[in-house]
Amino acid sequence: MGITFFDTAQAYGFGVSERVLGKALQPELRSGRDKIILATKGGLRREGNNLLRDSSAGWLRRGIEQSLQNLGVDYIDLYQVHWPDPRTPF
Repeated sequence: MGITFFDTAQAYGFGVSERVLGKALQPELRSGRDKIILATKGGLRREGNNLLRDSSAGWLRRGIEQSLQNLGVDYIDLYQVHWPDPRTPF
């Protein structure tokens, strides 16, 4: 239908949103990945019942790997920090 930009985040259901989007787009991703722009966000993590901002390099790397797996793709076009982390300098 002409929509080519899709934006989600790890924190939307802690991976559920990415998995649902990846599954829904599988036919298009297989036939024309270069025509679809995928954006997602990271930098949030759960610790018990708390949601913490964590933009550390290590956490973002783990987040990217998880997002790639959730979406079922080899690359993400735009990866964003979901919320600024006051402990991690830009």
